[in-house]
Amino acid sequence: MRKLFLAFIMLAGACQTSFTDVTTNFQQSVEKLLKNNSLFAGAKTGIVVYDLEQKQPVYAKNEDKLFMPASIMKVITTYASLQKLGSDFTFKTPIYLDKNLDGKSDTYNGNIYIQGNGDPTITTENLDAFCRKLKDSGINKINGNIIYDVSNFDEENIRFFPMARNLYAPPCALCMNYNCIELKLVEKPKVKVIPEPQTSYAKFDTRLKIEYSNRSSIPQMTVAVHDAYDSYTISGVVTNWTRAIKCMSVAVSRPGLYFSTLLKERLEKNSIEFNGKIIKDRIDTTGLPVAYEIESGPLLEILTTMNRQSNNLIAENLGKYMGMAEFGKPGTREKGLKAISDVLANSGFDRSTFYIEDACGLSAQSKITPGMMIKTLETLFDNPQWQALVIHSFDPKEYGGLNCYVKTGTLSSTGVNSLAGYIKSRATCKFYAFCIIVNKSTGKKSWSGTYTTPLILKLTELIKANKL
Repeated sequence: MRKLFLAFIMLAGACQTSFTDVTTNFQQSVEKLLKNNSLFAGAKTGIVVYDLEQKQPVYAKNEDKLFMPASIMKVITTYASLQKLGSDFTFKTPIYLDKNLDGKSDTYNGNIYIQGNGDPTITTENLDAFCRKLKDSGINKINGNIIYDVSNFDEENIRFFPMARNLYAPPCALCMNYNCIELKLVEKPKVKVIPEPQTSYAKFDTRLKIEYSNRSSIPQMTVAVHDAYDSYTISGVVTNWTRAIKCMSVAVSRPGLYFSTLLKERLEKNSIEFNGKIIKDRIDTTGLPVAYEIESGPLLEILTTMNRQSNNLIAENLGKYMGMAEFGKPGTREKGLKAISDVLANSGFDRSTFYIEDACGLSAQSKITPGMMIKTLETLFDNPQWQALVIHSFDPKEYGGLNCYVKTGTLSSTGVNSLAGYIKSRATCKFYAFCIIVNKSTGKKSWSGTYTTPLILKLTELIKANKL
């Protein structure tokens, strides 16, 4: 028995020594990279690699310091949404009529009412499905108005107005096409943009130049607001880099009006004559029959789009919806942030490890610690109902020959690069949670991966070298 006990002590000591050697190896290698690579001069860096099986960090640097997170904030919104709403939650948007359709007349004399409930995923295809429902009921003509109600959320302008990049699309109770209009670039015979969908809601003044180089260039997109439409000026230089990052898309200023304008146009496209106006108003739905209901996919499907596309609108709408569900109408950013913060606090997160100013990560005022992000990733991973689906919701990437599932974050002009998610070991098939945040106020702009790519490559190299 004594020999067995001594053997156990020796084995435990060897394992401890081995783990200490690994952490020392990580520390020396990462510190050498940070010191020798001029990219990181003057940068504030936080890094954690965490063994999800052993429940301990393999390496940690500045894990308790506060950093601007950028879009890895969406990982926190992912957790709060799942905890608050449940993985099977769906948004439902009812469309009401004044009366039921009896199929006896090809003309509907009455209004169409749409009450927005915060679904960020509604698209033109949903409108076409409603139009087909009307056609199937024998309707060829509508004498009445389209009345839309966005009062379930407070209303916001495009963030950083009059800038109109799709990243800044305003949250709204009634959304359409992620509150954006995609732009197709036509170079010959004259440079112009073609909107998708084509709609009377938007007019464009194109002042672009084409340059066949790989330099970074994002055209300037600005918007002016008119009574019934938005007018956009698109200027600057389009390069091969511009095309690669697919940034040619503009935000709309009034999503509810955009939705309703497209509905009118889709009715006409589906050969339903529309004789009426578009009116914004609060709707009393008492006694109104539901003619059609738009239902989103389940929450985990929505979160996959949010995380893989880093869709800010989805994050902000989820925040406002959680705020409305917890504290009543209208849903606001303030209510949403309180709901998210309360979910975190009730789950055991220390409030000193986070300060949240929005749900998407655009705010330079938001702060989190890398350790707090690791706890979020660990909590998501440890839930058997969420684990596989949450991992799938992150972007699958290969770094250093290892499969990684990541959420990126970038605030170019602010100097923020972040990366968080899971690394899967090829040697042991174990998962490691990781978080990298670099905040740098001066020097080279932090395009996606500028600072995080060298670090994640070093971390995966070390995981392989140490056979973790």
